[in-house]
Amino acid sequence: MIRNTLFAFLTLVPSLCAQTDHKISFGVIGGADLISRSNVPSIRLDESRPYLIGASFEIRLMGAFALETDAIYKRVGRSQSYSFLSPPDGSFSSFSSRERGNSWEFPVLGKYYFRAGSPGWHPFVASGFAVQTTWLNTRGTSILSGTNGGTYSFDAHSRTPLAVGAIVAVGMQAKAGPVAFAPQIRYTRWGDPGNNMPKNRVSPMLGISF
Repeated sequence: MIRNTLFAFLTLVPSLCAQTDHKISFGVIGGADLISRSNVPSIRLDESRPYLIGASFEIRLMGAFALETDAIYKRVGRSQSYSFLSPPDGSFSSFSSRERGNSWEFPVLGKYYFRAGSPGWHPFVASGFAVQTTWLNTRGTSILSGTNGGTYSFDAHSRTPLAVGAIVAVGMQAKAGPVAFAPQIRYTRWGDPGNNMPKNRVSPMLGISF
């Protein structure tokens, strides 16, 4: 499904560009996670950075419509540790792990600008979807007491499956010469983010394009 959607997008863009008096802009986009809720167990300590940063690309289509795609990066991480005592033999066990990862998100948004063609601020609304994946490195240590006790360590690398999320956004755009500023707020609802990643995210963001 994801491959078919991306293929349709890549084939649609050249067709739209050929049929419309389009304007293309490139820029950067950044922001932070204002609200990020998940069902992560309390035993885990979320150490992810709240900041988002990436690149953006926009094509102005017919009238007030536009198409935007981004590549957004976030540094994620979490740690956990626990220990317990087994009463029958008095053995002691403990476990700790530290996870760090690089998360990449690729949104595709359809946008509508109000007051298009007029000077000043241009409010806009947007909606679309995003795909996300995360490359992770997990390191941990287990300590066991007793006759079979010892210290065991592990170092593992993995990547989460592609997650698909729905996005809605509202914002405003203003130009200062060749530079456009677009503060906005985005809400993302992930279908199955995997690896206990948050399912809901609200992010204030700022786009700067040329």
